Amino acid sequence: MLWVLPTAAGLTWAVLAVTLTVLVALRVRRLLPGARTRADLLLASWLVAVLAAVPAVSLAWPRLAGVLLVPLDGEPAPALGGGALGSGFLAVGLAVPALSAFVVLTLLLLAASRLGPAAGTAEGRTSLLVRVARALAPWATLLLAVLAALHQDLDGTTSLALLAALAAVLLAAATRPERAWPMLRPVVSGVRSAARGLLRASRVLTRAGGTPVGGDETPVWRSAAVVVACTALVLLTAGSWQNRPTVLGAAAVVVPLVLASRGALPRAAAPGLVGGAYAYGLVVAGVWLGWLGLDWVAAVCTVSAAASLTAAAVTVGPRVTRGEWFAVLGVTGVPFALGVLTVVGERTWWSAGAAVAMLLLELVLLLTRRPGLAPAVRVLAAGLVLPTAAVAVVSAGAVLLPGSGSPVLLPVVATAVAVVAGGAPRVAGFLTSRVPDAGTTARLVRGVLELSAVVTGAITVGLAYGRPSAGPDIAVAVLLLLAIGAGVVAREPDRTRAWWLAAALSTAAVWTALADGGVRLVEAYTLPPAVGAVLVGTLLARRAALRSAAETGADRAPAHGWRLAAAGLVLAVVPSDLTLALRDGAGDPRAWILLAAGVVLTLTVVLLLRRPRVSASWAAHARALLAGTVLLTSAGLAIESLQVAASALGAPGARFATGLAWAAAAGASALVAAAGARPGAPSARLRRLLDVAGHTPALLFLTAGAVANAEPHWGAIVTLWALEVALLVLLVLVARRLLRGLTTGVPAWAVWGAALAAAIAAWSPRELRVEVFSLPLGVGLVVAGSFALGAWEARLRIAGPGTADLPRPTLVGWPVGWTGSWALLAPGILALLGPSVLATFTDPQTWRAVLVVGVALAGVLVGSRRRLASPFLLGVWVLPVEVLIVFVSQLGTEISAVPWMLTLAAAGGVLLIIATLDERRTEGYGGAAAYLRDLR
Repeated sequence: MLWVLPTAAGLTWAVLAVTLTVLVALRVRRLLPGARTRADLLLASWLVAVLAAVPAVSLAWPRLAGVLLVPLDGEPAPALGGGALGSGFLAVGLAVPALSAFVVLTLLLLAASRLGPAAGTAEGRTSLLVRVARALAPWATLLLAVLAALHQDLDGTTSLALLAALAAVLLAAATRPERAWPMLRPVVSGVRSAARGLLRASRVLTRAGGTPVGGDETPVWRSAAVVVACTALVLLTAGSWQNRPTVLGAAAVVVPLVLASRGALPRAAAPGLVGGAYAYGLVVAGVWLGWLGLDWVAAVCTVSAAASLTAAAVTVGPRVTRGEWFAVLGVTGVPFALGVLTVVGERTWWSAGAAVAMLLLELVLLLTRRPGLAPAVRVLAAGLVLPTAAVAVVSAGAVLLPGSGSPVLLPVVATAVAVVAGGAPRVAGFLTSRVPDAGTTARLVRGVLELSAVVTGAITVGLAYGRPSAGPDIAVAVLLLLAIGAGVVAREPDRTRAWWLAAALSTAAVWTALADGGVRLVEAYTLPPAVGAVLVGTLLARRAALRSAAETGADRAPAHGWRLAAAGLVLAVVPSDLTLALRDGAGDPRAWILLAAGVVLTLTVVLLLRRPRVSASWAAHARALLAGTVLLTSAGLAIESLQVAASALGAPGARFATGLAWAAAAGASALVAAAGARPGAPSARLRRLLDVAGHTPALLFLTAGAVANAEPHWGAIVTLWALEVALLVLLVLVARRLLRGLTTGVPAWAVWGAALAAAIAAWSPRELRVEVFSLPLGVGLVVAGSFALGAWEARLRIAGPGTADLPRPTLVGWPVGWTGSWALLAPGILALLGPSVLATFTDPQTWRAVLVVGVALAGVLVGSRRRLASPFLLGVWVLPVEVLIVFVSQLGTEISAVPWMLTLAAAGGVLLIIATLDERRTEGYGGAAAYLRDLR
């Protein structure tokens, strides 16, 4: 009975309002209260009626909640049902008391909003009751229409149809004609004409003492219409999930109505409305596909494809605003991501179709000239084009090809990689020329396309090698296709470094083919890339030299081409050297090949020296590189010499001769290489290096080979001794040239070290006494130091003490720059006497002891007469040491006493004579200490 009280209160208020209106119209002043009294009386009675309707009206809200909870009921029913609309969780109907009370409340609001002078309304002043009623009447009226559509006596389908019609009418009434869809403008115009007709009809109320609907009330009615229309759409969407047919039917109505609501709502809400409608349509489509029996992957792929095609169409279409476009793209991202996940895990036609649709969208986003596209979106689309195309190819191939599709699909993907990498500059050029202010974006797009090509190409190569079904031949095909693509990219002026990638891919293809053919020769793998690098580097250097000469007239050869050629030459020779060093035994054909190559290269150096090609600078660079290669081949010959030494095959003499021949050939080749590189050396650093140590490799190869092949027979011993003497003669010559300021190409210490190594090797069989080898070593050093000492003394005589201009002394540059007998003569004296003194203890001989004493006395005599410190003091020190060794351990056993005593007597006499002659000189210096300090 909740509806009785509000109905009675409403009727009472209506009787009061009619009575006052009649009295005002008849102007019965005796019975008519004042305006203020009338307003208060109507307001109080109206509030009583409204409050009386509140308990019954509150029963209508659970009905709305029940409709909103319909999606929570679980799986929608397969067919249409005859029941009312509502959720099983909250099965509440709209009872007659609630609806009746709501009707009463609505009538009260409408009647109060139309009161005229009876409610105290006068010109320019509206009573509080009328203002409140006019603010609430539109909301109550339209909400009553919603509740009427949800009456429990109506089945669910009818309620949904009524909600759709109500939402359509309200949106049409609230939409401005200029913002409506062109196809809906007649409907909007008709609804708005009907609304204007109702406004004109309300003027009749003025004859009955009321007020018509004014223009100031239109915004309230429009706001209420928009809000209630949106509420009806929400209820329609939620309630449609009660059974499957209504889901699809309601979606066909809701999506257009939401899109049409853009004309009624502010423009800022348009992107959200478009995105919401688009998303709901995709969800319903996916659910319906599942209801039709498609599995999850097929449904997701289909929705993803539809979303991608829709986004592509929206991108191309000109009628969508930028915000709405971005909303569509944002919503498309969700099914796009789901489609990517399914494509990665599945290989079906569904995944292939989704990938093709994605590819179409990516191409549209990449190449569109539509303004307003964010650069990040274009760059992202560029990065996804190639992977998506690869996935589409793989998915389609997995369905079409029986068994594994790798032999066919991997080359196809490699071709796509080459096409994308080669076309990236064209895409960037298109964007730069067609899209305004796209210079930076074009560069980013190009970089991302190339990066995606690199990544996809690397994955393709990995699969070509990793999948057993592919095989080496497919790997070769993939590598060659990628190499072609890299070559196309490298033709661009700012991508010339891609030639390295092309070369690496081509080399890998050649190596794979060789390995598949069972080739085990290391040069077969290294020579092809080496020859290619040499040819390309030489041609690049030639072209650069000719261009430089044509443009500037200068004879300059840029270094990058020569660096490539140098890398190729190193790659051509070094592997053979390493192979010779790592294998066991001599007689490898590589040594003869290296010898022949060294001869050919040497002849080429001579030819370029006599007849320069291209330009003098180009020829100088070429000679330097070829000379370096000859040096590498000579290193291989030296390695062969060491292998001969380690081999146990052949007669000893023949083995020594063979090893020495290889060492001599290595030394000769290295010597010729240094001689060919020196004239017109392309850089000052190289010239300095050649001047200081250009001939050192030749010395090293010759000495190392000769020493390593030393054998205990007279032929080897004599040869090594002769080599030692020759090197010591060379030492003297080197010292003389260095003192004259000329270049030698080898340091003096290196020559003496080589002579020392030869001497030790020759002495090691112990066939000859150590003095046979140590005396030449000492004499050579003493002679070289004597030349330097004489040059220093000559400078002192000319320039005077302390003013001689000498080079800075260095250990490498000895004896140049060194002064004094200690630096110049002491090494030779020690080399001359040291081995004999030690041998006196290990191998005592009378003649050896006499020799040591004699040489020491000679040193004392020379040092005393020439005022040289090192001969004098070393002789003084060696004498007692030698005497002590003989007397302590050897006298009377291996050393004869009589010759030894005679030697000592002679030595004493010589020392006495020296002392007598120097006594007066010592007194002139003020003592022996001062005299010794004055020695040089």
